[in-house]
Amino acid sequence: MLTAGCVALALLFCTVLRIAHGGARRLIPNAALRIVVVGLLLVGLSLCCPSGDYNGAGADVIARAVGGDARPEAFALKLVFTALTLAAGYRGGEIVPVFFLGSTFGAAFGGLLGLPPGFAASLGMMSCFCAATKTPLASFLMALELFSGAGALWFLPVCALSFFASGRNGLYGESEHPFFPRKREKRSA
Repeated sequence: MLTAGCVALALLFCTVLRIAHGGARRLIPNAALRIVVVGLLLVGLSLCCPSGDYNGAGADVIARAVGGDARPEAFALKLVFTALTLAAGYRGGEIVPVFFLGSTFGAAFGGLLGLPPGFAASLGMMSCFCAATKTPLASFLMALELFSGAGALWFLPVCALSFFASGRNGLYGESEHPFFPRKREKRSA
């Protein structure tokens, strides 16, 4: 169940980034004006969330989540902050926010499934990463490295399920899925 939630969250993240990027360009075609308008919106949101947890990479929030402490709304707020930042045209990354989303979602909701919050955060982090990047082997190896092999028997199925359940869509566009190939159109001569 945690993996299903993380896959859905990763796909939502990818979709929101695409929609926000295209929507911002359509609403405010002028790049300089878009940066100013969305930048002011981000400043306003930042003032509403004075902890600063949703600005920047959020490594400290990820560490707290893996330690078992995450606010239930953290993943949603980070999704909004990241989508707006990238839609405005500011440079930033997608990978660390994916770690943030997965770890905070896992820590906040893993307990509902009877999992220790810190362990659920680590599973969530790798599940979201795998679903968003379409890299099951890299996700599994990263989990082994980050978490010293603890829980290896859990990470392997989580990464495999995340890869298969997420289909073709990810952060870097639609990819050819080895088990769900696209139907090719036949060319007429």
